[in-house]
Amino acid sequence: MRRTFERGIGKRDNMKKICLYAAAAFILVSGLSAAEKKATEPAESAEKADQPAVKKVKPILIRHGFIYSAEISKEKPEFQLEVKGDQPPFAKPAWAAVMLKLPKNRGVSRFDYELKTDSGSYPCLAVALGAEPYSQKRDRWTIESKKELEGKFVRMLFAVPSADLVEGASMQPLQLVFKMRDSICQPPAIPFRILPDGQALNDDPQTLGEDGNCGLTWLEMHPEAQPSLDDDSSEPEEKKADEEKKEEKKAE
Repeated sequence: MRRTFERGIGKRDNMKKICLYAAAAFILVSGLSAAEKKATEPAESAEKADQPAVKKVKPILIRHGFIYSAEISKEKPEFQLEVKGDQPPFAKPAWAAVMLKLPKNRGVSRFDYELKTDSGSYPCLAVALGAEPYSQKRDRWTIESKKELEGKFVRMLFAVPSADLVEGASMQPLQLVFKMRDSICQPPAIPFRILPDGQALNDDPQTLGEDGNCGLTWLEMHPEAQPSLDDDSSEPEEKKADEEKKEEKKAE
């Protein structure tokens, strides 16, 4: 009986030792993990500081859904079919496009909206579903309201005089007016992103983020194209003028 009792005490002591060893090992591992985390935090903070802050944007609500993108380009987009009578009445047009996400039980027609600038109002020339090319064919004038189109994107195309664009501007607010009942509320001012020369309109809705890119300039979307402050290739005008004078004196 005594031996059995002593064996029980021995087993209990062994269990205590095992528990103590396990607790010590846990504390040691936790301490190492905390130390590693603290060591990596400064590096992560520095990396985040180097990255430019992302500007928060959100889609703009209009009568027929939400606008996720709006931009203007001097490059003419692809047309599957054009009608002579539907061409812009000015020689040098700029092309403005919006990407509209359709809600439930909504369609849209090329005759629903017009774009207003300081110089006048300009009709929608064509609508296209998703990434399809634009067409002015009669059966493509309207995107019908269908259940399967809920959440799909429609592109609406307008032509405005390129002279309306402010030279050097990165954004141009224009009014998108619903032609049937525009007196119900003030038409929203849509911030149109002005694309650099040679840059075509985006025709792929799949490139849009969760909240779109309305209100973002082209450089904000492409920070890698931003000229570096350390770039010595862009010399100040004064320095260039001084060098030109030196060259003239040498020539004399």
